[in-house]
Amino acid sequence: MAHPGTINRKTLLDAAGVLLHKQGAPSLSFGAIAAESGQSKADGQSAFGTRERILGALLGRWMGKSRKDSTPVGYQINDTLWAEILMT
Repeated sequence: MAHPGTINRKTLLDAAGVLLHKQGAPSLSFGAIAAESGQSKADGQSAFGTRERILGALLGRWMGKSRKDSTPVGYQINDTLWAEILMT
């Protein structure tokens, strides 16, 4: 866990990626990301502002890699998940 008062965007994005993979795009709430990351809901809101910006940051992170590469949390993004990300 980060030091109190420290917002760790990487940790928040890792948590969002895990939730997206396990439960789909509808699961991406600031509360769920906070619970998964161990950071506060306010940290997520401060770092990203909106759910759309979290999705954009995840997509930007993943677009930096080829679709054949593993994401930072170690799973593959399949075509169904890509479609769900893009439709959200």
